[in-house]
Amino acid sequence: MPYVQKFAPERFTQSNEEFGIDHFPNDRDGFYTAKIMSWEDYIQIDPARWPYSFERPTLFDNAKSDYCIGKHSVVPPARKISIYEQETVRFQFGLFCPHWRLDPQKQIPPVFILAAGGVDGREKHYIPLEHVRGSGKGGDLWYVDVPARTLGAPKEILTLFAVTSFGDRQDARGLSVHEFRTGVGRVAMGFVGVAAWELA
Repeated sequence: MPYVQKFAPERFTQSNEEFGIDHFPNDRDGFYTAKIMSWEDYIQIDPARWPYSFERPTLFDNAKSDYCIGKHSVVPPARKISIYEQETVRFQFGLFCPHWRLDPQKQIPPVFILAAGGVDGREKHYIPLEHVRGSGKGGDLWYVDVPARTLGAPKEILTLFAVTSFGDRQDARGLSVHEFRTGVGRVAMGFVGVAAWELA
């Protein structure tokens, strides 16, 4: 494919291995990874795992294009989450660059919610993530700590959503977590998937 020049801020925080997944050099001296690969080895790389020994969470296309979420900022970092090995699970993500901060006048984020299945997957509930505005050298991030036993049953899919409409709001950007908690279950809402994990 022809080269298309465009600004890609996520490249500045990638490791050499991560950069190498979609850049195969013409010259062997262009490898900056721990291992110099043949073309045959390179084309067999599984992008969902490289350069890790585990599969990463599913990150939908809109996570980057609409919400500027950095895929390497997503926690838990593995697609499969054991609900028996820990008491609490932290869900967290930030922007492309760990130093980025949203402009509160122009870049109003939505409320992000985690759709969890409840104890043994018996009762679906929506858990909003708290937004922490960046300060100093740190960028914006979203997080929530959830008791592992309330996430659902093994083999269920946990999905992170962005709320797109809420009650009379056709554009839910700017909705607060407090407003979400007050209105959830009482008003109609629309949302779009952003990321997903599998319970184990």
